[in-house]
Amino acid sequence: MKNLKRTLALGAAGTTMLAGGVVGIGVATSQAANGTVHTASAPLTVRAKATTHSKAVGTLKKGAKVTIVCQARGQRVTGTYGSSTWWDKIGNGRWVSDAYVYTGSNTRVAPLCKGAKNPPPATNPGGVKRTWGQTIGHNTGSGGQCTWGAYEKFKAYSGKYPLVMGNAKDMARNAKARGWTVTYKPYAHSMVVFQPGVHGANRTYGHVAWVKAVHGNKIDIVEMNFRGEWVWSTRTVTDVSGMQYILAPAKR
Repeated sequence: MKNLKRTLALGAAGTTMLAGGVVGIGVATSQAANGTVHTASAPLTVRAKATTHSKAVGTLKKGAKVTIVCQARGQRVTGTYGSSTWWDKIGNGRWVSDAYVYTGSNTRVAPLCKGAKNPPPATNPGGVKRTWGQTIGHNTGSGGQCTWGAYEKFKAYSGKYPLVMGNAKDMARNAKARGWTVTYKPYAHSMVVFQPGVHGANRTYGHVAWVKAVHGNKIDIVEMNFRGEWVWSTRTVTDVSGMQYILAPAKR
């Protein structure tokens, strides 16, 4: 992962392999990738599986060079390079979170691990508390509008329609008043409220969309009525001032 500006050159990752990090677990040496551990100061814990809940099997000092045999999705971890679900396999039963490893890329750099079993999706993505607010039995948005689309996505994820009401620009305030968790920090599985004029939002009513994924300050959204009534579309926008997020809890 590598969202932060830094002076480390990609070549500085080196090619030294750790003990136990032999490339040969169903992956050709040429397919492996190099990385450098970058923590604030404390050593990085090596885990037996792609989750911080698994057994600690070692540590790596800041600046340690690793060979990434393959990568797999695991528990979301927030580290030096933002929030990531990618974990790097550096040997048999040896995993580190990619959020602490400099590879020169924000995407996967090594092959997918063969036969890797990823944990089930987190019920609370990002670790923030997602409170249940007031709900209602039907979609209160106007058909074909952005509000209708956002409520449908919220219901598909949480199993309930939120009782929020109002124009898009007022939804964050209304949602908070009705008990829902509202943040300025972006999270996946949330409704993002755009104030008028922000990223093309209507200059009178604002806009609302559904957040599919977050990559640092980049937000992948799906929305209705940005390109016309009843029209679904997707885009990636940057988190800026004038945006708030209404977080959806997982189905219960």
